[in-house]
Amino acid sequence: MSRLLSLPLLLLSLASLCSCAYLRGVGGPREFEEPLAEDERLSPIELRYDGALRIPMTVEWSLELPDEGVWAISRFEQGRALVEGERIWMGSSRASGVMILDRRTGQLLDTVATVNPVQSQPLLVGERVLVADTGGYVYLVDLDGDVLWRYHAGGPIYASPVVEGEMVYLATITDAVIALELSTGTWLWSFRPEETRAESDLTILGSSRPVIRGDRLYVGLGDGRLVCLDADIGLLLWEMHIAEGRFLDVDATPRFTDDGMLITGSYSGPVVAIDPERQAVVWRHESGVVGDLLLMYGRVVFSDDTGTLRSLDAVSGEEQWAYKPRKSKKLLSAPTGVGRVLLVAHNEGTLFAVDAFSGEQMWHTEQPRQTFLGAAVPPVAAGRQVIYVTADGLVRSFLAPAGYSDTHEEEPAQRQSRHLNW
Repeated sequence: MSRLLSLPLLLLSLASLCSCAYLRGVGGPREFEEPLAEDERLSPIELRYDGALRIPMTVEWSLELPDEGVWAISRFEQGRALVEGERIWMGSSRASGVMILDRRTGQLLDTVATVNPVQSQPLLVGERVLVADTGGYVYLVDLDGDVLWRYHAGGPIYASPVVEGEMVYLATITDAVIALELSTGTWLWSFRPEETRAESDLTILGSSRPVIRGDRLYVGLGDGRLVCLDADIGLLLWEMHIAEGRFLDVDATPRFTDDGMLITGSYSGPVVAIDPERQAVVWRHESGVVGDLLLMYGRVVFSDDTGTLRSLDAVSGEEQWAYKPRKSKKLLSAPTGVGRVLLVAHNEGTLFAVDAFSGEQMWHTEQPRQTFLGAAVPPVAAGRQVIYVTADGLVRSFLAPAGYSDTHEEEPAQRQSRHLNW
């Protein structure tokens, strides 16, 4: 009888071991994975930050951005950081140049000279970095910081350029859209829309970042229009006026759903979903958009002009939840999504983590003793590290607890397990 009982127990144990092996990593345990090639192996600093973003997080280091005292405008940082291997590239609103920082300590390693301050996120293109400054200069530099070419676009640039194949696309806050050749910086074409803005119309940062889909380019303009151009020659194919209210900027980067629907919005509203083939509005939501929209898990998540984080169904536009920090009338930055965690920075200097599925607050940093202006741009997440820049010039590095989850990018509601590896 004991032998009869032992066989099912043995089978159950084997099944349990197999199931654990499966949960530890797609295709089996990590210790049996194929070794990485020499050029794919992570450096010690990259290994330090490798893993899933989980909460709570702790502050690792802080850095005050430089102020040359040359620019008379008030400090208002709008440049996101680029995490590149062991380094961080970022600009400052009060100093020219792109700083290259040590990712682990925040120590300044080098500075790439630019004519004006850099307030767009540097863009990594293979072994090169594209940089655009607020005076309209665009630079391609190598990873040593040497400038390969420079081009002047004729207007301030606050949105990062976009690279598609051998083409660079950029938009200035004066609503000019320009295409350059990536390898040489040679001008290919420009689009300058007919002036439709009245003297009473107000704008903040003008154009959005361009988006390429197929052979078409989509970009929002400061006068409330969304335009579609031929990406090869810059020919205007169609345009729609979508903005209403006081501030007309359509500066939210257009996002496409899996079925090809385009979603964007204006600072004062509305948020709209558009069928680009018919140039027809499928749905609209009356909220304004501060910063970019985030499209994840079939949802559109954004911060509005009342300081509320909202989640809409991407197909129907129906609101699923709204989150607003307690006793707050301040704005939030655009959100950053990692797994089920939404990171959003408060205009008073607090960083919040919100559940993407319920809209419930999961965690937040302590309110700083000094009242910062908060953040105008979303935090940057790279593995277990989060880089958060306050609008008044403080850079903070946050570190998540050690450990990783092999399935953290899957939709949490559909996951079979929340197993973590250590």
